[in-house]
Amino acid sequence: MKVFQGIVWGVGLLALVGCASSPATSSVSLGQALDEISQTAVMALKQTPDAVSVSSFVNVNDRQAQKTKTFGDYTADTILADLKAQAPNLPVVERTELDKVLKERQYSSEGLLTSDKLKNLGAFLPARFILTGNFTVFPKMVELDARLLDVRNGTVAASQVVDVSADADVRSLLSGVLPQPQSIEQIPQTTGQVTIFTTIDNDGYRYPLARAREAARVHRVNQALGFYQQAVHRFPRQSAVWAAYGEYLEQLHRFPAALWALNHSLALHRTPTVLRAHARALWALGRRVQAKREWAQANALAREWREGND
Repeated sequence: MKVFQGIVWGVGLLALVGCASSPATSSVSLGQALDEISQTAVMALKQTPDAVSVSSFVNVNDRQAQKTKTFGDYTADTILADLKAQAPNLPVVERTELDKVLKERQYSSEGLLTSDKLKNLGAFLPARFILTGNFTVFPKMVELDARLLDVRNGTVAASQVVDVSADADVRSLLSGVLPQPQSIEQIPQTTGQVTIFTTIDNDGYRYPLARAREAARVHRVNQALGFYQQAVHRFPRQSAVWAAYGEYLEQLHRFPAALWALNHSLALHRTPTVLRAHARALWALGRRVQAKREWAQANALAREWREGND
């Protein structure tokens, strides 16, 4: 891990003026890396607690950009959640609000946000600080380069570079560019069916899901993950698609990625089935209190549905 930070005070402004590099260490897990990036941002924002948002991280290799968008979105969503957890009083602007402004000003939300871009957009953005960055994919690790930008003047408030180990969780998010492990112990013998209402009256998603489940049934993990990812890209507003993808990732014990997919499903439609899957993933990651709370919510929702059908 490499950390670069420099702090100077002036009219209450935190800005980067220099850099000091700590000795490089071995790669860390993705969860640990994102937690460290969030902590760096929180420390930088302590003296200037203005609103902050997070934009999707971008692959430096343009040819891999579309295949690795899931990883970039997951990175941003997780950092955003970590900021809320680590600094409850910090004003955090949702990514949807940031993307809305960027779209209105005819800027792509999928490209890397630079200091110059943000300086020109400063008056229109809903947050003073934007945490953004890029990543480079190597065979055995991913280098994350994060920067906290002050949109008022285009300066860098803090920055951090972290080397992430390409473990099973990372590979599941980067299945389009990294080979997947073929551990039989982690491959489910069967895939569960998700009973869930959808947000759009359109059954076109059922075919790609059927292909994904068939690939999973015969233990073709790479192929199954590819079909699931195609499905969520083609039908991003279908809660059933995100739920099926999340449950499969959970069965593979890739819990961080499973949480990300299940969060998308729950944002579209809350069901007892998906809430329980989400709770199981939380429990596996050691977040026991939240897992118990969600399991209770799932049971309560199931009772409401039964009573409504009586």
